[in-house]
Amino acid sequence: MMKGTAFQISTFQSAELEPSPTPVSSKDGFELLCTYNWVSSKAPTVYVPGAPPVWTPVKLPTTLVKDSRINFIDQDAFHAPTYPFEPLFEAVSLMNPSVRFNDVDLVANRNSLRKLLNFAMGRAHESFRMDLHVVKNTLFITRREKSACEFIYGHQTSGFGHSFERAFTKSPPELEDSSSHHRAIRYSLGGLNCVVRFEVDTCCEENNNPEAPENGSVDAISRRNSDSSLVDSLAKVSTAESDPKPPKCHYTKIIRRGHDNGTFRKVEHTNAEAHFLDWENKNQKELRKLTRLIADIRDLTMKTKDKACVVVCNHNVRPLTLKVFTPMARKGVLPEKLINQFWDESTGA
Repeated sequence: MMKGTAFQISTFQSAELEPSPTPVSSKDGFELLCTYNWVSSKAPTVYVPGAPPVWTPVKLPTTLVKDSRINFIDQDAFHAPTYPFEPLFEAVSLMNPSVRFNDVDLVANRNSLRKLLNFAMGRAHESFRMDLHVVKNTLFITRREKSACEFIYGHQTSGFGHSFERAFTKSPPELEDSSSHHRAIRYSLGGLNCVVRFEVDTCCEENNNPEAPENGSVDAISRRNSDSSLVDSLAKVSTAESDPKPPKCHYTKIIRRGHDNGTFRKVEHTNAEAHFLDWENKNQKELRKLTRLIADIRDLTMKTKDKACVVVCNHNVRPLTLKVFTPMARKGVLPEKLINQFWDESTGA
């Protein structure tokens, strides 16, 4: 986790975080900025716009085979290791080309927000590292994992989660060779204007691709290598290729939990939205601590020479602490072309 870090410049202790005075509420909703699907192909490729698989339940009970395949932990980092947020911005450039990020305070993955919220709550289920960059006035929090993928062997300790998804969902037309669906939304988090990217496993609507053109066509953006622009070519992808076989991948032991030897007899549906208000009220103090933490690390990063930091949390150390370091090497978070496209020159430094 410490690779590439230089000097420690600050620390944040979970127990000492002060809540922001601004309330946190989801009542104002969100704005959809873009959607895209990664394609199961040798050349990193995304469909724009994308659509999630459709929930298509099978007759119960049903028995599934154990998981046995490559599982992506962070597919954007796997396919675009130099600029993991580049696919998001290329998708926005096609779906919402007039959008500007001048007033955006934060760009992050849902996974990063979850880890920071856990930290604000005084807990950390695992150690983590995140890379911070400020573009103009916008803080980017880049997820960092030991590996962007894992391989599930399909032996006795394997589970059935991925087999369940494949059995109970179906990809929309023209997206059958997709490997995952991602989208980015913009919303207010306690006064912070946030753009958050996340993966969607499935949806229940039959017409689940409202962003697609009327003729049903889908643009495919192909990326030839990690150092070039994502938009190397725009082409129609007509044939599906096999799952990518990465040369390096951490093999992770999977512990099976909550399944009856692969036989599913009942599937329950929960409307999480109905519980939002109650959950926000119960966790308001912690949510305000989260927004204060984000604002503080944004200000701290902005003051550094290269507008870049690294934050590390060791979940085994008490008191629970977030350590902030300067990076050893200067590295950008987006190609200059995209920065010039989505931020005005007058915004920030």
